[in-house]
Amino acid sequence: MPKLKRLSGAEVVEIFANFGFQIYSQKGSHIKLRCQGIAGKETLTVPNHAELYQFSECLLQIDHPL
Repeated sequence: MPKLKRLSGAEVVEIFANFGFQIYSQKGSHIKLRCQGIAGKETLTVPNHAELYQFSECLLQIDHPL
């Protein structure tokens, strides 16, 4: 299996924007993204760092309600 590309926080925000998420707020180095879906509002918090861990580990860094 090939290694996954490391992404910056801005790149992750851009990827989620392609799926309908919009920047809701930012406090310090964390950006909150929100998307209005059929099931209601979904909110993600992405750390805005120069380089995040590999994407599989990046998902663990993103705070989201279960």
